[in-house]
Amino acid sequence: MEVAIRDGAIKFLTSLGENAMPLVLEMVQGALRRLEKLESSGSTGGVTDDAATTKARLCDLRPIWDPARLAAPKGVLLKAVQDKDHRNATINDIPARLDAIHQAIQSQDSKAAQSSVQDVQSALKAYYHRDLAILRVSGETLDLETCFVNLAIVEAPAQRERRVNMQAPIPLEQLFDKRKLRDGKEDIPKTVLVQGRAGVGKTTLCKKLVHAHQTGLWKDRFDTVLWLPLRQIKAFKSRTLEELFHEKFFTRGLKQEGAALAHELAVSAQRGRVLFVLDGLDEIAKDTRCDDSQALKEFIRLLLEQQHVVITSRPSGLDRSLLPPTIGLELETVGFSAQNVQDFLSKVLSPAAAKTVQDFIRQTPLIQGLVNIPVQLDVICYSSDSLPTEGPSITMTGLYQLMVRKLWCKDALRLRKSAEGETLTQEHINQLESQEIDELMATEMQHLGYLAFKGLVNDHQLEFDEEALLSTFRDLKKYRATGNSRHLPPQMLEIIWMPAQATRSKPGTFST
Repeated sequence: MEVAIRDGAIKFLTSLGENAMPLVLEMVQGALRRLEKLESSGSTGGVTDDAATTKARLCDLRPIWDPARLAAPKGVLLKAVQDKDHRNATINDIPARLDAIHQAIQSQDSKAAQSSVQDVQSALKAYYHRDLAILRVSGETLDLETCFVNLAIVEAPAQRERRVNMQAPIPLEQLFDKRKLRDGKEDIPKTVLVQGRAGVGKTTLCKKLVHAHQTGLWKDRFDTVLWLPLRQIKAFKSRTLEELFHEKFFTRGLKQEGAALAHELAVSAQRGRVLFVLDGLDEIAKDTRCDDSQALKEFIRLLLEQQHVVITSRPSGLDRSLLPPTIGLELETVGFSAQNVQDFLSKVLSPAAAKTVQDFIRQTPLIQGLVNIPVQLDVICYSSDSLPTEGPSITMTGLYQLMVRKLWCKDALRLRKSAEGETLTQEHINQLESQEIDELMATEMQHLGYLAFKGLVNDHQLEFDEEALLSTFRDLKKYRATGNSRHLPPQMLEIIWMPAQATRSKPGTFST
């Protein structure tokens, strides 16, 4: 009997290869059968250790040799036992041999897992390389360190009157520190809801979370931080995490290893080592209320109910019925502080231009509550050379018109607009009067005006797919070709009438 077990062990140790795991399982099962016979006969058969103890050790090890596991490389297993004298193996050696092999596989698994995590991190870092850039109105990119995000705790969020505690802001690096949560308990928040108005920095927060982890923060808690704009989910066919990871993150230049990376990321998520940053719950809420959206709704819930989640949303479009019950912390992005405004100006403008904007803000009380919204402050900075010196006399409408016209000038240059057969340069565009800019960009103004109207009609739609854009162009093309207003809603005429007046050649038609 002992010889048979020894021969089985030697056969296993000398025949390792792609079938290693089934062979190990066969050996363990064989050893167990022989031990059971020994027990039933009441004889230890020369086994010096207690047979029951040996059997227990083998039973404890048996799950390790599940044939469903991938076979370990031959060299790793052989190395674990190469210093053993296989020809002198006895039944007592089996558990010890298995322990040694088990430890070798565990060590290999640990190294392989670490390597796989690093592969996933490298692939995601390459994927996010461009997406993490903050694009300014001017077209330049902004360093993430220049982008300030201020988070304040929302107190009594379930009540009608939400109170934001501005006296206790949470620095980004302390977001996952232990604190008092909504249920009154002290713990580390696992699900965080962040609300904020348009333009105050919710998406910037998402990018900063990814960047912070890539540069060393929270490495002890998360293998990966995933930023997922929820409005993109409906465009994917995926309805499992692994499918989504493959489709979104690992198809770009990763044909061979993409599936393996997606699988490893899904395993990491299952272990609670992934932080999901779900951006824009309000932008997907309407899609989950459609009659045919049950699959989408269930998938969104799957994402929201992951072990570690940060959710962003505008307050106005938030559907609380979608929120998981595990929300431990509710925050609000509150825009720039007065110091943030000063720091931002000093980083993106020359000293002279920064002083011009600072003076304009100080002299114009109307906009002092506007500049804490980062995107609006950036537009004001971009328009610094056009700001009026008589700040107190400007209206909000006048200020917006000034900023929009400055943006149209940028687009005119980018679109290589021409006049009298010559492509306009920056110098030419800077010399144009307001009416000339309106004439130059009339077609684009009509298109954007119509899209804005369509967005208002469609429950404040923000994203337009290719079909929606083509539909818009067809509507406007019919109107310009026929001059028949029945192709457009009456309210739409008011939207496109003013910017198009400068180019109107005769009643009912617009030149392009």
